[in-house]
Amino acid sequence: KFDLMRQRFGNLLRKVQEALKSKPVFLKDLKDQLIFSFLDLEEMIEPCQSVDEVIRELRKNNYCSFTNYSIVEGLADVFNLHDVLEEITKYTYEKEEYFKSILVEDFVKAGLEAHESSGCNSKIVFHVEWEKGRKSLHEFEQMLKAVFQSAHKYIRLKVVK
Repeated sequence: KFDLMRQRFGNLLRKVQEALKSKPVFLKDLKDQLIFSFLDLEEMIEPCQSVDEVIRELRKNNYCSFTNYSIVEGLADVFNLHDVLEEITKYTYEKEEYFKSILVEDFVKAGLEAHESSGCNSKIVFHVEWEKGRKSLHEFEQMLKAVFQSAHKYIRLKVVK
């Protein structure tokens, strides 16, 4: 999952880069915008000869990553890259779901470990609040089954309204 999110972020950066190159965004305007916002970038991006190099330098020097991409979002906003802003919104949702799934998996694994270390063979019950509009209950069940299967445990979901 982690590698997939990194790839999606790479695709997002490529779309930003392509959008900046396809619009009449001049390299000087791009550099000026970045330097006005982040003065410490001046020495790093001043020698850049293309939009590609600017984006590469931002990524290489950790000014944007798959968890922190506000600088890219700011550029898309300033230069009116509406398609890119829509992609950023989609990516943000996917990223949030990714982190939520990691938290759920960690929670379930911790619960299993605590139960096993207690030496008790009773039933484990997890109460989960479910927001409508999130992943479907079936997708959630599949994720839980994968976690429990790795611990050789049977799972049954019961929906209580």
